[in-house]
Amino acid sequence: MHTYDISTLKRGDIILSTSAEKLSGIIRRATKSQYSHAMLYVKNTVVHADEDGVFTTNPQRKLFPANTSHVYRLQGVDDLAINSACQFALNLSGSIYSIPEAILSAALRKSEVKAISDQQYCSRLVAQAYASAGIHLVRNPDYCFPGGLVDHSAAKIVHGATRPATPAELALAETIDTVKIHQENTYAWLRPFAEHARQNGFAVMTIKEAFEATVAHPELDSILAHLLERSGYLEDFTLDRLANPHRYDDRVFSKLLSKSDGSPYKILRDEYVIGVDIFNNSFSHYMQFRQIVTLRSFVLLAKLHRQRMIQARDRMKSIMTLGASDLELYAKVKDAWSKMRAVLIDTEQ
Repeated sequence: MHTYDISTLKRGDIILSTSAEKLSGIIRRATKSQYSHAMLYVKNTVVHADEDGVFTTNPQRKLFPANTSHVYRLQGVDDLAINSACQFALNLSGSIYSIPEAILSAALRKSEVKAISDQQYCSRLVAQAYASAGIHLVRNPDYCFPGGLVDHSAAKIVHGATRPATPAELALAETIDTVKIHQENTYAWLRPFAEHARQNGFAVMTIKEAFEATVAHPELDSILAHLLERSGYLEDFTLDRLANPHRYDDRVFSKLLSKSDGSPYKILRDEYVIGVDIFNNSFSHYMQFRQIVTLRSFVLLAKLHRQRMIQARDRMKSIMTLGASDLELYAKVKDAWSKMRAVLIDTEQ
């Protein structure tokens, strides 16, 4: 099996693929193309729309037979446009997938007809992302096929972007996929909430729209809170402990560092950066939800993000212990841990 060579990929790369599944064959025959799926690479992750909806995933969890996936890069496109397109796609994370809209592409891809709904499918996501940055890969970004995305003259194949998977990567694919679990938990509440909202005259297609609708129409709060509690979404902060137990156990982390081929201190520094980013992102979300204490659903979401803040603080303590001999790293981590601790005391409920 093959996977993607992350070292060769760049932000904004378009990844096209096919598979042996029946739907893939139907799409390829209908489009007279070798591809049936499209993804956008965004710095160590890919954002794409599959039958579950729009989400990000680890590209190194993607395993496929040789010559069934290729990477394309737009030549002559500035970084500002690339970053804008990637951010557009990321902002659509949590959007609902639409099979009917995808089917309509066969009839409407050469037309000027605009999308009937804000729902997504794989090639629409990539085409709309680039169109939002002023780059029109296809005639109609709302209705298009995967293969058509790289018919643009600026799209060139990236040679060497795929390679045989290493034993470690094959093993990774067998481990628990926490991103997939988070995706399933998200749609476990988003789909029924969107349907409930539709029945009451409100259009909801994304996570952001669900929260905005609840603020605008507080009568939706009780159903949102109920669905969140039932879905498992509010316990998603525990998933990192399942996937990365070393982050929360000094002995396990120490053993992992001793077996690593790279510098232990580089690994610890990378973990420090990740931990700070998680804390800051979680704190930002916490403050947004905490502002509206009259909504029970928002109180629940604020508690979720505070739990993530606590995890990030705990990770700092472990890094501080294991990196004590690197004085510069130790000082940075200790400072971050102290600040996190102070913030958590201030937000104690």
